Amino acid sequence: MLLELVLSAALLPAAKPGPAPVLSVRVVTDEADAVLAILAKREAKDPVADSDWQRLFSSDGYRRLEKREKGMGRPFEEEDFRRFVLSEPLLARRAALTETLHRWETADATAAASRALAY
Repeated sequence: MLLELVLSAALLPAAKPGPAPVLSVRVVTDEADAVLAILAKREAKDPVADSDWQRLFSSDGYRRLEKREKGMGRPFEEEDFRRFVLSEPLLARRAALTETLHRWETADATAAASRALAY
């Protein structure tokens, strides 16, 4: 009985691949933009205003990060993130982070997703 089932499954015609799914992928950079703006102010020795922090904490990227972290049971507070943004190691990486963000913004995310779905 099992052998018959295996043989009949092996003889079924192969499924024909359907049309490729329509993709539209975009990279949302509002959180990164807000952090880099704060870092630029720090590097220029300009004060970081409350409105700069509000821009960061109200960004879609920050809200999604907060939701994800809390969803995994991890503590996530604005003050902790503020300390991270104000850290010297992050400030030292500002130029590299700016360049990386630029590359992400100019990359073809839809083509990358299409290649990933091909696998």
